[in-house]
Amino acid sequence: MVIKIRSDGHQLTIPVPLSLITNGFVNHIVAEKLSEMDPPIRADQWELLGKALKEAKKNFGSLVLVDVESKDGQKVKIIL
Repeated sequence: MVIKIRSDGHQLTIPVPLSLITNGFVNHIVAEKLSEMDPPIRADQWELLGKALKEAKKNFGSLVLVDVESKDGQKVKIIL
């Protein structure tokens, strides 16, 4: 997965490996923090999201998940 951010003439590209999202240790930490949200997101729901992202990557390759541009020209793009 790649997160691209453009703002004020600067560009930041952050590669995020899917294995980081589906890692057991990371899942534990994320589940802890997400359980504090309203509505809470359970650990099994986070695992399902990771599996769905892996399956989508396998089936669709470089799928654009988010492509947003603000009025002042700032852009955020998340590519699977």
